[in-house]
Parts: sequence; structure tokens; C-alpha cells
Amino acid sequence: MRRVKRAIVWLSRIRYCRGFGIQSPNDYRFVRYVVNEHYPYYAYADLARSVAGIDTDERRLCMLYFRLANEVQPRYYIDVMPSDDSSQRYVRAGCRHTETVVYKSMSQLDELKVYLREPSLVRFSCMAEALPTDEVFDEMLSSTSSSTVVVVEGIYQSKARNKIWHRMAAHQRVGVSYDLYYCGILLLEDRRYQRHYKVNF
Repeated sequence: MRRVKRAIVWLSRIRYCRGFGIQSPNDYRFVRYVVNEHYPYYAYADLARSVAGIDTDERRLCMLYFRLANEVQPRYYIDVMPSDDSSQRYVRAGCRHTETVVYKSMSQLDELKVYLREPSLVRFSCMAEALPTDEVFDEMLSSTSSSTVVVVEGIYQSKARNKIWHRMAAHQRVGVSYDLYYCGILLLEDRRYQRHYKVNF
């Protein structure tokens, strides 16, 4: 059943394959060589053996986190309400100097500012039933490094979650957002005009 759904999602987004229609060279490069890079990285085989028991969709997301960590070289990986340490292991393989910070409750998010002054990769997992309110997200980004990348999983999990995702993407500090269906990516770039893309992931 999951394979059927994945095929339907892929077909519905076929016109957004591999950066098609993206005019900005930087945004195209990010989609082509980070989001949808198919190169078999050196660590994938080892990680497939050491990180067992996860399904295909979770594995694909973990491989995305590997590529994001490899691209961004974050000082911190902030994992909000993870179900396990799979993504953390992929991130550490992508950038060995990255330190992992785990938050098991959304009520702790006010503590994030200490870490976000440095380039970070932030993940709100599907287990994070509630996403930050506008006020919390605004406070969170107030002193965040412009090199920080925020990933929100399950942006189509519910109408309420999708609505919050759109509000997060519209925040004044967000320069570019990427809707991958399975997750959304926010880049905090200083741009005059925001850009929002759908990507066939």
C-alpha cells in the first residue's frame, strides 16, 4: 500500500523532477545535488548495515539528512522528538564534527537559542505532534545563524500541520522553502523575495 501511495505522489509531482523550472542557479544546485542527488555516497553501504530496522521512506529521509549535513557542515544537529537515533547516525556520518542535541519535548524549544547562534541542522520529526507556534518560531529564529537549515517532517500529515508549515515557510527570515511532500526544508537566507518550490523527492 505504501509503495502505491509513493508512486501516486511521485506521479503527481512529475513536473517538479530534478530542479526542472527552477531559475536560480543556487536553488537549482541545491535541489539537483543535495535533495535529489543519486550518487552512492561512500557511507551509504556501511550505514545500511549498521542502521537496521527502518523502512524505505525513513531510510530515504536519513540519506537526505546525510547530504544536508555534508552540504551545510553544521555545528549542531538539533533533533526534536526523535523516535530513534537513525537520523543522528546519518548526520554524524555526513559531518563528523557535528554535535547532536536531542529535545524530547516541544516545551524545551526556548532553550534552542543557545545552539542556533551557530550553523545548525534542525529536524522536527513526525513524532513532534505539535509544531512551534508563530511566537515560538519567531523567537527561535530571532538570533539564528543564516546558515541554519530547518527540516519539518510530515508536512502533509494533517491539515493543521500543513497550515503551520506554510506559516513557517512564510516567516520573514526564510529565504527559500522546499516542499518535498515527505518533509519541508527551510533555508534562512537573506533575500528580498522569498522563493517556494515543490520538489519531486
